[in-house]
Amino acid sequence: MALKKLNPKVRLGLRDSILVHRILIGIVCFIITLFILINGTAPTKYDLKVDDPSPVDIFAPRDIVDKLTTERLRNEAESKVAPQYDFDADVTRRSQRKIYEFLSDVHLVRGMNDINLEAKVSKLKELSTIQLNDEKLATCIKMSDNELAQLQIAVLNAHTQIMDIGVEQDSLDKSLNDAKELIQKIEFSQELRDLSYSILANVLEPNKVIDEQKTLRMKQEARDSVEAKEYKKGEKIIGNGERVKPEHIQMLDELGLIKDNQKILDYRYIIGIIFITKLLFLIIIGYLYYFNPKILNDRSSLILLGLIFMLTLVIPLSFKQLPAYIIPVSAATMLIAILLDTKLAILVNFVLSILIGLLTKGDTIFICITLLSGTFAAFAVTKTYQRNKLFLAGVAISLVNALLIISFGLLSANELKAVLHEGLKGILNGLLSIVITIGTLPFWEATFNIITPLKLLELSNPNQPLLKRLLLEAPGTYHHSLMVGNLAEAATEAIGGNALLARVAAYYHDIGKLKRPYFFKENQFNDNPHDRMTANLSTLIITSHTKDGEELAKANKIPLVIREIIEQHHGTTLVAYFYHKAKKGESVELVNPEDFRYEGPKPQTKEAAVVMLADCVEAAVRSMAERTEGKIEGMVRKIIKDKLDDGQLDMCDLTLKDIDTIAKAFLKVLSGFFHERIKYPEANVKDEDVVIVEVGDG
Repeated sequence: MALKKLNPKVRLGLRDSILVHRILIGIVCFIITLFILINGTAPTKYDLKVDDPSPVDIFAPRDIVDKLTTERLRNEAESKVAPQYDFDADVTRRSQRKIYEFLSDVHLVRGMNDINLEAKVSKLKELSTIQLNDEKLATCIKMSDNELAQLQIAVLNAHTQIMDIGVEQDSLDKSLNDAKELIQKIEFSQELRDLSYSILANVLEPNKVIDEQKTLRMKQEARDSVEAKEYKKGEKIIGNGERVKPEHIQMLDELGLIKDNQKILDYRYIIGIIFITKLLFLIIIGYLYYFNPKILNDRSSLILLGLIFMLTLVIPLSFKQLPAYIIPVSAATMLIAILLDTKLAILVNFVLSILIGLLTKGDTIFICITLLSGTFAAFAVTKTYQRNKLFLAGVAISLVNALLIISFGLLSANELKAVLHEGLKGILNGLLSIVITIGTLPFWEATFNIITPLKLLELSNPNQPLLKRLLLEAPGTYHHSLMVGNLAEAATEAIGGNALLARVAAYYHDIGKLKRPYFFKENQFNDNPHDRMTANLSTLIITSHTKDGEELAKANKIPLVIREIIEQHHGTTLVAYFYHKAKKGESVELVNPEDFRYEGPKPQTKEAAVVMLADCVEAAVRSMAERTEGKIEGMVRKIIKDKLDDGQLDMCDLTLKDIDTIAKAFLKVLSGFFHERIKYPEANVKDEDVVIVEVGDG
């Protein structure tokens, strides 16, 4: 029963139920797809320890930094930076001033002639800040003025050179040694050299102070100058047989490739997978919502779409060693194009290409090839009505795959031999896809009650058991059904419906008459059983052929959509002949017209409505005594108007424009059925000169 016939509360409940089903199907498909993607993209884990040989080549599943090696290299660069010093001029001046003061004290004491040498040494020791022993102080006092001048020059020159170079806190001894070396080069007596060195040893002090901020800055610059050691996605981290180092363990652990790692997967990666999958699902849902709500509101179609989608994703998950170019993504595209909708198939191919690209870690070339190949496959199988043509479409897809792979290989400047080898995978892909499509198509048709053009053509074969029975047991009905099929096909095609479905449904619409074929006028010769029956019984027999037909079709596994048309092709039409017969035999008040109507339901689809109209028009026009063009048109339009007035077309979505188009299509076909025939001349068997020419019977 159609949704619009139900009580509003019941109708609302059904709509809520449909919405819940759609949401549940979407959630289940989304969760399963996520599970497949996360498991399919999860890297292999290894049981490795430091110094173990690696059993295989291990490649980076994403960009990763070798932190331990990077830190070691940066520490080495930092250690090479020497401490940075600043010169303290005050220290230099203070140290030099000590020398001048000492020499001034020496001059002062040397001028004290009233005291002896011992008193002079004592006085000099008292005045000087430079600590020398008595012997050296005495030498200072006893030396000549020339020697004292030379001493002054030598000490100051050495002091200047050493302090200009700089004296560091930790290298004072080195500076003293440098001072000794400078003094030794002077042409002095050894005594004066020792005295000069002693003076310098007393006055030299560190004048280079460590600049902590500058030193830290330079160390940081040295660290920053060392680039992080990074492995790009796909780059080998460790080779087969190579000894495992701590840095390998650290990277593999961060990547989640170590078996005892508590981190199952990188959460960032999972978030990325969830976002991409959610966006792709929203694209499909948005397309269905705005452009194909029929599929969105049909639970079976959604389940079918979800199953094909997820089974295609399972292939690369189950066969991880399978080369990416062999994965038969086109099979899903072709199945959806044949079973549901070509535009939806192209969109699903786009989504699958991206997701399988993630599963196979394929690059953009793989995704591009899959997108182009799948789109071509969707068009290749559209309106393909024979299985041998499907196979030819598979061959074409194979060639397109091979050409795409070779073309992209040449663009990448790969070796020709390798490119041709990859092209063979494309051929295998196309053949595998069409084998899967043809092999599984009957399963999808039977499981989800989906009727495809291929199935319809099979059902239209005259050797089908029911049609063969109809021909042998009810020949009048059989020929009537063929003509109804021609009418229905032309009219349905004119209004944009499924013309092939209308034709095949017309072939089967009266199979219920097989139960009692001779109770129907087209199968009768001279005897009419209804002449001996009451109008009510006759009506019961006549109206039961729709129910009988549905049961017979179900027993012979005729698809649901055709069974529905069998039930609906009379709607709730009044059996007028027996109704009027009953009124003649009974009081008008005792005859209820509802007892003389078919059970229904009324036609729910364009195809069912067209079959109803074609059935009535064919029977009415055939019964006309005079079939002129004007009278046929009048009859056709009258029948359609009667059905419209009787409410038989209320449940289908035909417009008034569609109804006018149907009438014109009927008239065009009927003009071929019932055209005027040429009258043949009467033959005079005695007149040998008369030649009878058969002009034709069509």
